[in-house]
Amino acid sequence: MLTNMMVALTQVSRTTCAMCDLRTNSMLCNICKSETRDDFYLLFLTRLKDECNDYFGLQAKCIDMHDAIDHYHVPDTSMVMFDENVHTVDEHAKELLEEHTTISTDEVVPVTVTGDGDCLFHSLQTLYPTMSINELRARCIDELCTHEQYYETIKTEMGLDIVDDESVQNHVLRIINNQQYTGVLTFAALSTVIGQPIESIYPSVNENDAYCEVLNTVFIPRNKQLSSSETPIRIMWSGPEKEVERIWRPNHFTPILSILQPNSAIETTTRIESMDDDVTYVEPMEVPPQTVLRTSRSKITYTSQMNNEIESNVERKNLLSVLDKRQIFLEAPAIIQRMIDAVKEGKVFEQPPKIITHASMFTIKPTEENRLSVGKDGNGIWTQTKSVKTLFILKEPDKYQIVRRDASGKLFYNERVGN
Repeated sequence: MLTNMMVALTQVSRTTCAMCDLRTNSMLCNICKSETRDDFYLLFLTRLKDECNDYFGLQAKCIDMHDAIDHYHVPDTSMVMFDENVHTVDEHAKELLEEHTTISTDEVVPVTVTGDGDCLFHSLQTLYPTMSINELRARCIDELCTHEQYYETIKTEMGLDIVDDESVQNHVLRIINNQQYTGVLTFAALSTVIGQPIESIYPSVNENDAYCEVLNTVFIPRNKQLSSSETPIRIMWSGPEKEVERIWRPNHFTPILSILQPNSAIETTTRIESMDDDVTYVEPMEVPPQTVLRTSRSKITYTSQMNNEIESNVERKNLLSVLDKRQIFLEAPAIIQRMIDAVKEGKVFEQPPKIITHASMFTIKPTEENRLSVGKDGNGIWTQTKSVKTLFILKEPDKYQIVRRDASGKLFYNERVGN
């Protein structure tokens, strides 16, 4: 309550930028607002470190800067699918998972992250690749300092003090520096930071000891309850080989990613609604496998069996062409089916279509068409984007046909000219 009152008082009395102290009537000056995401949180963390000689100075700075922490929003979804082009299986952690948990490695695998003392932050960054280590650390410090009593309470209520009895005050003064071992308090705070439950997986190397009972748990975001429809992200405690007559203790964290493609990954579509001049929205349903289609640039040529349907769609085509010539994708399911068939038949150029879970990078030719369709990040992603997975990429000479799925499962189709 006192912390909230201090935040409110700061908002009323502010006359300078929270980050650089330049005079301004808003939380941030224009210079700080224009910083890139990585630079913004590096600066934010640096300002916190300037005040870390004592806890109360650090807490006061967190309260002063608190409303600036969400200048960039945390992504709505995490990247939970294993991608062999991005990730490497942590073989030792996989062995621990197979031998000392009930989790099947036919479904999930632990992936390698740097073991430099910041491995918990590296694990979260694997799941949220747009967030830097500096951002995760800054958000974690801010959360712990502005809700100190909450985290002291749950540490006791969850029995975590048998694992680590370090106070919140000592914890933040330590982990504000790089390469400092994190633990249960960081786990709990990061769950709130990302707004998603985190399942802690602790291998029963020592059989079912007290640590195993306490640390096989789910950390839930503050002020939220665990929903049955919400799947927690998974992070595993890992460590050295078990030594005879010595108690095993972990010294590393690794994220757990799924290797099973969801059934919905091969759903395709038929009905189209215009959302804006950059996006074509399609609603999932299955497409008959006999549908045959050829494409040329952004126009679609159908076989004779579909001629009747084309004629009935003439008026609809004209309406869509008024909105944007790039929206002549009247049968997105057939395009997706073509991509699937191309994979099966091996009829692809240079590089086969594949399922990826990270941002797709393209060199975009400076045409007017592409200029209008390139999103903020300049990587050929349409402006209205909440997409979390690129499902298919079919590469042809100087052209990509792309299908993405957003957080709610809706499919979006678009085409890019580039290299």
